[in-house]
Formats: sequence, C-alpha cells, structure tokens
Amino acid sequence: MTIQQLTDTMDTMISIQDELLELAAAKTDVLVANDVTELSRITQKETALMKRLAEAEEARRAAVNGIVTQKGYMPSPKITVTELVRFLFKAEDKQEVTNRQRILADKVERLKAVNDKNQELIRASLTYIGHALDLVSGTGADEATYRNPQHQQPGVPGRIHRFDTKA
Repeated sequence: MTIQQLTDTMDTMISIQDELLELAAAKTDVLVANDVTELSRITQKETALMKRLAEAEEARRAAVNGIVTQKGYMPSPKITVTELVRFLFKAEDKQEVTNRQRILADKVERLKAVNDKNQELIRASLTYIGHALDLVSGTGADEATYRNPQHQQPGVPGRIHRFDTKA
C-alpha cells in the first residue's frame, strides 16, 4: 500500500462526506416543509452513502496497515491516521495526509451539527403530532382538574402517550 492509495481513499471519504452534508441540508428543508416522501428518498440516499463510507473506511484501514507493514511495524486495526503520520518520513506525505485528516474532521463536525439540528426538528414534529392527536382523540381535556384515581369512572381511559417511548 502506498501513501497515494491512502490519500485517494481519504479523498473518496471527503467526497462522500460532502454528499452527506448536502443531503443533511436538504433534509432540514424537507423537515420544515413536512414532506415525508422526500424525507424517505433522502434517507435512502443517506443509507447508500453510509454503506459506501463504511467501505471507504475499511479501505483506509487496509491502506494504513499496509503502510505500517512496509515500514517494518506490526499492523493493528487500532492505528489512527494521526499515529500513522509518525511513521512517515517525507514531509510532503505527512502534510498531504494531515490536510486530508483535518478536512475530514471538519466535515464530520459540520455534519454532526446539521444532524443535531435535524433531530431537534424531528422531536418538535413528534411533539406537535402528539399534541394534535391528543386534541383529536379528546384525551387530556379533563386533566385540568384533580380526580382521585380510585373514583375514576369505568370505561374512561387515562392519557395515552404515543411518542413517549423509545423504539
């Protein structure tokens, strides 16, 4: 394995992260617009990209282990790119790998921030849907006053929490 193979793999990972960032931004717009069909399409694309990213990560690990082996060290699945840079002798190789590592880390952080925002939008939507269902089903209308649970009328259900449990 060569440094070129590693940097090519890292470039692939960077382009996949770019695509994921674009989809995450599109997902934000779709969540705001409440377009479930488009959300499903975006989620399918994200799943395919995540599979490609996992394959690229595996190729990156193989490249790192190949370089470590070429340098006469024992390969390990736990060797990171930061640790690999210590094994490199050429300054330009170190610079190329370090730059790509920095770019990847930045893109991952940006993707995490957008995904956190999207999660908040989803939570808000679920809360809204839960309240709307409560209004439509009529549950919760009599909860403003206290009733002794022992004197509750038979056949009158308690409040149902549809979205309060984890899947």
